[in-house]
Amino acid sequence: MRILLTLALMLAGVAAAGPPQRRHLAAVDIPALERAFIECDHLSMQALLSAAEAAICSLVYEDLKQRGFEGDYGKFMAWWRTQRGRAALPQP
Repeated sequence: MRILLTLALMLAGVAAAGPPQRRHLAAVDIPALERAFIECDHLSMQALLSAAEAAICSLVYEDLKQRGFEGDYGKFMAWWRTQRGRAALPQP
């Protein structure tokens, strides 16, 4: 939850005037987006995400797909298949 919390705080800071949008993730690098996406998946398998968590995870997915994989869902899924087995997150 650390990555999501960090992203949530960052998005809250830049989006104080309205809901967070993908453009607010422009300063987040691709490796951080990848880690956040993996964390989103991990969390969503353990429990139902809150509306805020789901919104952040959706933004992370869209931005990662666009910037990391040129908007190509097939490329994104190929990457994700290689990551799923390695997606175990360290416990706090």
